[in-house]
Amino acid sequence: MAYPTYCLIGPDNKLKNEDIWPIASMSSFVSAFPAGSDIQTAQCALVSIEEHRATARLSIFPMPTNGPVSVDMTVPTAGVLRLELLDPLGRMVHQESLGKRPAGQIRHSMDLAVIGNGNYSLRLTMDGVPTSVRPVMIVR
Repeated sequence: MAYPTYCLIGPDNKLKNEDIWPIASMSSFVSAFPAGSDIQTAQCALVSIEEHRATARLSIFPMPTNGPVSVDMTVPTAGVLRLELLDPLGRMVHQESLGKRPAGQIRHSMDLAVIGNGNYSLRLTMDGVPTSVRPVMIVR
């Protein structure tokens, strides 16, 4: 039999508590946090399948790239699209707004020549909600 287990990682990215178990209630979970953490509990809500937005498909080529890429997207519904390039820490280093687009296939060209070498993630958002993420490697 398996039991849920949790670990606590601090904002400094260091392990604070290796195994918070057993968790019998929200108070037993909150008590595992360091004193003074001021944890605020919140009521959980269920989300039905009907509320889940279908995800978009996203592909990027060529990969790795030295700058110019083509981004192919298949979006399930019409919406306002934006492409966001994130560094390994999740910081946005580049974004391009594509405006309101209909459902279907879309090809968009991006020039990443001004972005430094490295590994990134390209995230597609629809109406402000992230729907798909793909890795991007820039090599010169």
